[in-house]
Amino acid sequence: MRTADHMNLSRYIMDHMDAGASKLKKAAFIFGSIEPDINMLTYFRGSIHGEEKLRGHNYENVQKYMEKLTNKLTKKLEKGGMGTIRQSFLLGKLVHYVADSFTYPHNSIFPGNLREHCQYETELHDYVNKTISSVGVNMESIDDGRDIVEYLREMHDRYVSEALGCENDYRHITHAISVVTERFWQTESVSVPSMRDVVIAYKEHIPVTANASMAAAGKTGMESTGVA
Repeated sequence: MRTADHMNLSRYIMDHMDAGASKLKKAAFIFGSIEPDINMLTYFRGSIHGEEKLRGHNYENVQKYMEKLTNKLTKKLEKGGMGTIRQSFLLGKLVHYVADSFTYPHNSIFPGNLREHCQYETELHDYVNKTISSVGVNMESIDDGRDIVEYLREMHDRYVSEALGCENDYRHITHAISVVTERFWQTESVSVPSMRDVVIAYKEHIPVTANASMAAAGKTGMESTGVA
């Protein structure tokens, strides 16, 4: 997916998720959802293990990281610690990788090259813009007792067995990211976000080369940066 599509979907979710959440917390989520695209190091994930270079957002290369991040957020949720700026940022990152997992070119079954990857994402970009404007995103959830890692794994198995294309991508992307967000989004433990939370999130998880701010993530009209 293009960066602009990640942002538009995360903004849509935040607009319909929780009217009582702070703007900074929502901005942290939105920035997290685009951070992997502006962090060039993420594209090398899997390369040191002999995988194809610059395919760090592909499902096969990012699956273990997604599961690790999901388990980390699950532990935070169980301890009641999902209401912070830092956790909102991490949830946004997870949503980014989940969305990419259900994007055809980010799977090993995609037969095309980089040029065809870009062409497909242009088509998907147009489809996302058209569909989110006319249909939107159905915010869905699953039973709290259901293991979300296993659920996403089974969902991906079904995804690759179906007719691949923009419609299939959008349907699975929107379902998956809404399920993930519904599972982990909390605001109860936050009243006024502390600057300490913001600084910790920035230092630990945002690369110094990323010339963007969480506040900027809350703005519309961001131009695409190309391949997600």
